[in-house]
Amino acid sequence: MTGRKNTAIDHIALLRNTDLLRDVSDSGLHEIGRGMEKVEVTAGTTVFHKGDDGDAVYLIIDGILRLESDGVALMSRTGGEWVGEMALIDKVTRSASAIAQTDVRLLRWERESFVRVISHHPGVAYGIFKVLTRKLREDIERQVDLELVQERWKQDLKRAREIQMGMLPSGDLVTPRMEISGYCRPAAEVGGDYYDYVEFDDARVGVIIGDVTGHGFYAGLFVAMAKSGMNTQAQIDHAPRKIMEAMRRTVSLSIQRSLLMTCCYVLFNTDNGTLSFSNAGHPYPYHYRRRSQSVERLCPMDPLLGVQDLYDASFQESELDWEPGDLMLFYSDGITEARDADGKMFEHERLEDCFVQNKDKTPAQIKEAILARLEQHCAGHPYDDDLTLVVVKAL
Repeated sequence: MTGRKNTAIDHIALLRNTDLLRDVSDSGLHEIGRGMEKVEVTAGTTVFHKGDDGDAVYLIIDGILRLESDGVALMSRTGGEWVGEMALIDKVTRSASAIAQTDVRLLRWERESFVRVISHHPGVAYGIFKVLTRKLREDIERQVDLELVQERWKQDLKRAREIQMGMLPSGDLVTPRMEISGYCRPAAEVGGDYYDYVEFDDARVGVIIGDVTGHGFYAGLFVAMAKSGMNTQAQIDHAPRKIMEAMRRTVSLSIQRSLLMTCCYVLFNTDNGTLSFSNAGHPYPYHYRRRSQSVERLCPMDPLLGVQDLYDASFQESELDWEPGDLMLFYSDGITEARDADGKMFEHERLEDCFVQNKDKTPAQIKEAILARLEQHCAGHPYDDDLTLVVVKAL
């Protein structure tokens, strides 16, 4: 900090009106004034930095000082108020930076003079006690306000989680021709994974799974927009490429342009024994064929939803056989990338192996077997991402 310096003896009246020095005698105030220096700084000047030694306390003559920590503004101080006394008293480094918000005139009182005056003038010690008590009360009030804000935010996130979980199917789907069981566990209060299934008639059922980059409030909002686009389009035309195109148009309206969403949609038709699908960058679902006892992958064919400059792009659509006894396994990358304590991922090989080993069970039993194997692998190590599984079986 730079500035023009001279003694502060002509500011005795200002010193008298501060809590710190109100009970000091006139002779004591003059002694203190002679030990102070006047400093003038321009707007934007840093008076002291967070982490600096507390070598002086400052009294503001006029102007405004802003206290901030790591770029976050904490409070402002103006004429007649002190800054920096805490670090001066307990001899620790500064807990915040002081920056001139306007041109500021200050009185600088160095530690050596400060300590000497305390030993000779008990009124200063009493003033320090009053100042610290007032600041403690202010800190308590700010903490209470902060806790109220945090509690409201927690309640908002709780409601957002309830809304998001309410967008998922309420239970398994069992029809005379098909059985579906799903699971979704967000890693945070609000996750970015999503799955759903829609029964159009006795023969046709649509199943969708998606994964928004990251999690949290905006990821949840992104999922809600995608679901809205799917539901609206499904009432008009539920072909996979039409569903995906509608979802792409919907999510392109998101203000969070940095968010992307992988998505795979499959339309099962047990009348003609087929499934048709489109896959926008989602981890490939597994298709187990009972007839050949083999596993195939529904690999991605299109870019992720939310990619710029693709608003009007068409989606590819493929068709495969779907026969009684066939299985389909959908999952998010939170499953395959879940790690144990050593950082080893679950990987596709373990997932596929568990899927095939339990192929003769119901979708709910297959789902539970995979989750149990995953839990065994991670052995209590926390999950870093959302976990989603959907198992479909043709009856």
